[in-house]
Amino acid sequence: MFSGMGAAGFFAGLMVMVFGAISVRVYCELIMVIFRNNKYLKTISEKSQL
Repeated sequence: MFSGMGAAGFFAGLMVMVFGAISVRVYCELIMVIFRNNKYLKTISEKSQL
């Protein structure tokens, strides 16, 4: 993908690794937020049924 581009290829690959790691972190955090919201909504639903 970035082979044969010299220093530009090296920095492009480095940027792909950095932004890839950041995007995976953001994706995992969003999944955790979704499940946490589900837990809170379930708690609110159980309280309202009483």
